[in-house]
Amino acid sequence: MRKLYKLFTTLLALTVMMSLSINIQIASAKNEAKVAIIQLVSHPSLDQIVLGIKEGLAEGGYQEGDNLTIEFHNAEGDMNLLGSIADTVIHNQPDLIFAVTTPVAQAVADATTETPIVLAGITDPLAASLVKSLDQPGGNITGVSDAVQFEEQFDLIVQLQPDLKTLGMLYTTSEDNSLAELKKAEVVAEKYNIETIITGIDSTLDMQLVAENLAKQVDAIFVGSDNSIASSIDTLLDVTDKAGIPVFTTIDSFVEKGALSAIAINQKSIGIQSAEMGIDILKGQNPAEMPIQLVTNKQPVYNYETAEKLGITIDEQEESMIAENEVNTTSTTNNHFSIYFNAMSQGILWGIMGIGLYITFRILRFADLTSEVSFTMGASVAVALASSGVHPLVATVIAVLGGMVAGYVTGLLMTLFDIPSLLAGIITLTGFYSINLRIMGKPNVSFRGLTTIYDTLSGLFASDILQRTLIGLATVGIVILLLALFFKTDFGQAVIATGDNEIMADALGISTARMKRFALVLANGIIGLSGALIAQDNGYADISMGVGTVVVALSSIVIGEVLLKNLTLPLRLLSIVAGAVIYRLILVYVLQLGFNANDFKLISATVLAIFLALPSISKRFKKLKKGGAQ
Repeated sequence: MRKLYKLFTTLLALTVMMSLSINIQIASAKNEAKVAIIQLVSHPSLDQIVLGIKEGLAEGGYQEGDNLTIEFHNAEGDMNLLGSIADTVIHNQPDLIFAVTTPVAQAVADATTETPIVLAGITDPLAASLVKSLDQPGGNITGVSDAVQFEEQFDLIVQLQPDLKTLGMLYTTSEDNSLAELKKAEVVAEKYNIETIITGIDSTLDMQLVAENLAKQVDAIFVGSDNSIASSIDTLLDVTDKAGIPVFTTIDSFVEKGALSAIAINQKSIGIQSAEMGIDILKGQNPAEMPIQLVTNKQPVYNYETAEKLGITIDEQEESMIAENEVNTTSTTNNHFSIYFNAMSQGILWGIMGIGLYITFRILRFADLTSEVSFTMGASVAVALASSGVHPLVATVIAVLGGMVAGYVTGLLMTLFDIPSLLAGIITLTGFYSINLRIMGKPNVSFRGLTTIYDTLSGLFASDILQRTLIGLATVGIVILLLALFFKTDFGQAVIATGDNEIMADALGISTARMKRFALVLANGIIGLSGALIAQDNGYADISMGVGTVVVALSSIVIGEVLLKNLTLPLRLLSIVAGAVIYRLILVYVLQLGFNANDFKLISATVLAIFLALPSISKRFKKLKKGGAQ
């Protein structure tokens, strides 16, 4: 019996050992790998790169779920999040990291010098200090550059628009690689005797104003690989469509949206090519000795509908370009004053936000930071509902309710938990960022192809600008009328009393907590309305479009109060709209002087400081004058 037991245990041990050996051999045969992919933000170009990486790995024998584990992260445009994502990825110890865009690559490179990193779609890794040289990168980094051969681009541009004299170029001020790319394009443009005007935007919110100013100075606009430009490309194309000038680019997805042409880099091919390099590393190659590769898959692409609008015929069969007519650069909207009319129209819509902030700033006596997220909430709700086929008027009304919800949350934090107004606003601002992102589904959503509230009255007025201006004025009139009537009621007076003297209001039996909550709901509902209208006017909603809007609204309030004093409430609210219009006109004038959009924040702060100081300066001047007279 004992011998039988020993025989059984021996056979069992051999079976287990053989099983383990077989499993080890199978695992080895499968070449199991763990890779991470980090993406900066969701937009079609980068999404295609990620798709290409996955397809390239699969074509190379690495199937996700079989012998490959993919850890994927998307920062959704939040630069501050990249460091944490990089640390998390390194902690999980992948065999390889694919970095999509330069900011991602820089964050990951800062986090590790050991884990191999494959660049996917980085324009100039040398300028970004990611590698020592393009031929011998050194360290743990190699990959694929989407650097453009501008001679090919300009050959195509000149064939399509032989009379081109002045070319505008747009980039985002925070993306050094984008500017570096345009500087190279500028050098090539000189060889073709083309004058260039390079202009930057600070954020997607600046696109319309900057593009309108640039469009009236140039015969065409060129944009390259730029993340913020990609997020607001629809706005740029709307501007150039009205101006009657083409957009040339290096990105095929931009051409699909309405740019005229490109010697385009297929974004998916970047991912596939990067995956091929990654597979070589997984098989043992040293990234330090693998030269940076240029994208190999490039081809001319055209938008035939845009070409037809511009009077350019492209032979689809032979892909030869014949410029039959000169590009029309004398559109009725592309004159010296159109940008000022647009600024006035947008100023009216920004004035609505100023009215909303006035309720908390002047009546409740604090500046509510919730306004930045309720503004975005209005925009995100409007675009999400419009995308679902909801009537734009209904979508705009629901957007107001979205802003109200944000205000109510801040009110609860302040009154129920005694959290100071500043901190309560910051908490709501932080939390609702994620909510807005979930509502939109991605950081930037276009209204292009959707019906906006302005489209519902299309054709009733002589011009598009007039139509938008009248809708804005009508909305302002309704908001001011309703607020004037409300603040005459006992409830409205109780809100005012709460802001004037909370202790006295409590003594009179007024529920000051209730008044604060209601005022915050009312204020942020109006701000949500402003966000919805501005998003529809701009042609897109962006997750970051609320950033800095408090300063804009405060500037509107202060300018209005300084210029128009001692007014009744309705006229005070109207003066805020006037202040917003003046503020926008100042920005346009500053652009005319040659400043860039990255100076806007400094200009905003300066304008606000000047108007805040004017009353004090005026008093001192009067005292000096009076003293001199004596």
